[in-house]
Amino acid sequence: MSTPRKRHVLIIGAGVTGLQTALALLDAGYTVHIMADHFHYDKNKPADYASPRAGAHWRSHAAPTDTEQQAWDKATYARWLAMLEDDGPASGLGLVSSHFYTPSPSPPWYAPHVQSFHLLPPRTTPDGQTLHGHAYTSVILNVPVYLKALDDRVTARGARFMRGGTPGLGTVRAHFAALYGPNAPVLAAVVNATGIGARGFVPDHAVYPLRGQTVIVRGSAERITTVDTPGVLTDLLYILPRPGAGVTVLGGTKGRDWDGSVDGETTREILERAAEWAPELGGVEGMEVLEVQVGLRPAREGGARVEVEWLREDLVIHAYGHAGAGYQNSVGSADKVVRLLGEALEKMERDRELDD
Repeated sequence: MSTPRKRHVLIIGAGVTGLQTALALLDAGYTVHIMADHFHYDKNKPADYASPRAGAHWRSHAAPTDTEQQAWDKATYARWLAMLEDDGPASGLGLVSSHFYTPSPSPPWYAPHVQSFHLLPPRTTPDGQTLHGHAYTSVILNVPVYLKALDDRVTARGARFMRGGTPGLGTVRAHFAALYGPNAPVLAAVVNATGIGARGFVPDHAVYPLRGQTVIVRGSAERITTVDTPGVLTDLLYILPRPGAGVTVLGGTKGRDWDGSVDGETTREILERAAEWAPELGGVEGMEVLEVQVGLRPAREGGARVEVEWLREDLVIHAYGHAGAGYQNSVGSADKVVRLLGEALEKMERDRELDD
């Protein structure tokens, strides 16, 4: 059996899912190529390239019965804690107390799995709604620093980056060979980490956007605050002090919407709600707005798709549709891709041996 190092794998997409999957494959001994239209360091990034526009912090979106996504999130939490211990601020990570409020009084599934979990006294909103809260130690990201650190680790391990996407999954190998040039290697597999692009790339019409609008203001909030109040325009308020940056990311929205432009009414409501929950930022009039941005999170009916598909004899591993959980899913999802790839290649070699 050939070793993983002799196996070439092409990843389509350079968001957090693509980069983390690349790192996991490199650590497992594969040779990795990454092909994408956009990269995190580009000056002008479209709204559908969501990773650079994320908040982001560890807050699991997994349902109480979704044990696979729970496992992904636990793996990421543990890995991020280890990265913080090893690399400190250079990792783009920080530890911050997170307060989460929701109408539901039920403790979340992750209560036994995070540091310093405890319940908070209920709060009543101005419209009379009772919100139940809990707190825990979360890992928060300085997204530009984290993506650069992840990119640097992937590059240092020998990944090759290529700019230029492809219109469809069926033509990706030929497109790779054309971009690579003479002596292009034979690909053992393609990993589809195209995010919302999977809607046209696969095509998979179960993929849809969850529009998120954020406001970056000067100053650091004292803690992470998340308030889930269905029924208002900004139904998911989050206040995320970005570690080492002296700014706070305020959000947000999660509507099913392709509009990548900034909405002024949404900006106003985000600032008003943030002023209520984080008065230390200076109130609506006192906040200095540095940037307003919109990202289209890659959601999918039925949840994330991380599975094997054979296109005749061509092996594809899909890894897309993580919605707003791309960062906290990233380590566990990438580990699953490595496992699926290894199992598929081993089965392929066994089948060939039986045919000989």
